[in-house]
Amino acid sequence: MLLKELFERLWRRSKELKHEEKAVVAADPYMQEGRENQNAELADDTIEDIEKTIQTVRLDLIQSARLEIRKALAKMKIGTYGMCEVCKRPIDIARLKAFPQATMCLKCSKEAEGERKK
Repeated sequence: MLLKELFERLWRRSKELKHEEKAVVAADPYMQEGRENQNAELADDTIEDIEKTIQTVRLDLIQSARLEIRKALAKMKIGTYGMCEVCKRPIDIARLKAFPQATMCLKCSKEAEGERKK
């Protein structure tokens, strides 16, 4: 029963993120109709560049989240969901309930995060 609930949550979140991704792409300031790419005011260019950077970061975050969800759904399909992909131990149920796209236990996740920060 828990697996079905988590599957449904992941599936819904995946759809939400897909819609968010489309909205972010549509809001790209470089792709707006009527955008002046010559003789624009410096302030306008700067604002567009800042907005473009924000949209790029948002898109990266959305795509990363969608990838995590796809990995978790694939693990459900092949029967390895809930097992840490690093240490192969079961992921705590509380962690899966809070973060259903988790593919690593909390310990391995913290270690991986520490390695990325170095």
